[in-house]
Amino acid sequence: MFKDLVAQKLVVEKRQGDLRVLKFQKRVFFKNLWDLDPLLIEARGIVLDDDDQIVQMPFKKIWNHFERGIKIDRDRKVQAIRKVNGFLAVATLHKGSLLVSTTGSTQGPYVEMARKWVDKPGIRRMLEANPTHSFMFEVVDPDDQILHPIQEESGAYLIGAREKKIGAPLESEETLDTISDLGELDGELKRPDVMVAGFGKMQELAKTAKFEGWIVRDAQTGIVLCKLKSNFYLMKKALMRTNRATAGRWWKNPGAARQELGEIFYPLLEKISADFTSETWADLSNAEKFERMSHYGK
Repeated sequence: MFKDLVAQKLVVEKRQGDLRVLKFQKRVFFKNLWDLDPLLIEARGIVLDDDDQIVQMPFKKIWNHFERGIKIDRDRKVQAIRKVNGFLAVATLHKGSLLVSTTGSTQGPYVEMARKWVDKPGIRRMLEANPTHSFMFEVVDPDDQILHPIQEESGAYLIGAREKKIGAPLESEETLDTISDLGELDGELKRPDVMVAGFGKMQELAKTAKFEGWIVRDAQTGIVLCKLKSNFYLMKKALMRTNRATAGRWWKNPGAARQELGEIFYPLLEKISADFTSETWADLSNAEKFERMSHYGK
């Protein structure tokens, strides 16, 4: 199914036991090569067996608003699902056993971190009742070593389910609520907040929201339209990942910095620039920047 893409070095295939995990190469992302083959947007941790049967089916690629020409009418009624800032884990039953994977592996510390949240009786019953599907969770764990700009409550958040078929749509939020009842009854999983509003309203909320943002679906059809990130998340992420060129521009031109960072984060930059030169701030690790930003925010 993905052999040609592997041969063209557009997809990486990682064999783990009797399974193969496939993920797009970094150059597909950086060079925007998605249009070369429609399978590329499915190569985000899809798991196949030796007969090319799909064992695990994660999300296909979802674009940000304004990315690749996506523009949603402000009057369009949408369903907005709050994005939880953790890491993606996918679960299904395979040959009677629980299979947990991330976007690149069926093994390793993040798989085990996710397993402790999803290997629960109620969630297993949910998987057993839906053997043709893979279930997607955003996992928030205190042992996660990746620095996330937004701090969330620990747990496994059910954020999606798909039939194990190429091109299969995501199940609706209403369906997820229904089929997740067994897990929720035992307090084993969480569901993100969902709201319905005009897209223009969501754009306004994105200016002040203090979390990552939303997955946006059409309110009538449930079709996934885009991701909408909050200004808060984008600016905090930008400050954490500032390089020398950007830092130098902000330090030299406070007016430009205020315009780019907005009123929420410009005061934070003023505190940072009082203690650091642009070079010393840019040269800090992400972890060090995160620690300093947390200190200044107290």
